[in-house]
Amino acid sequence: CSFVPILCASMGPLTDNPGPTTGSILVTKAIEALHTATKGRRVLAIAAADLAHVGPAFGDPLPFNEPQKARLASEDAGLLDLVCQGDASGFLASIMADGDRRRVCGLPPIYALLQFLEHCHGAVTGYTQCPADSGGTSFVSIAGVLIW
Repeated sequence: CSFVPILCASMGPLTDNPGPTTGSILVTKAIEALHTATKGRRVLAIAAADLAHVGPAFGDPLPFNEPQKARLASEDAGLLDLVCQGDASGFLASIMADGDRRRVCGLPPIYALLQFLEHCHGAVTGYTQCPADSGGTSFVSIAGVLIW
């Protein structure tokens, strides 16, 4: 079998300036190239990506408390629902709607995966918020999603 590792850079130009940009054209061309290269082949696609990065360790002015963690879990659940629906545009729009306030570093690989797989569905297999500082005031949220 062949492996094609793809390192996704920031989508800041897309999220900072909504609308047609050179970045979106490059993403489209990359996805088209993947479709061409994999046509007629069995493919296993994996996106290894985090979700939110919140709290003072990531530039938020205040520590994250339990109500904020619950809100984060709810916002992440909405985002994961879009992933499970295979809704790449909705996924991107959801993050852009608040200016990527949660710093979802998994945006590029998850968006690319959804674009590549096109008409897919999925199910969340797990979700947690991992402490990102010794004081328990900053968190990185992660999830597992199986997509078919």
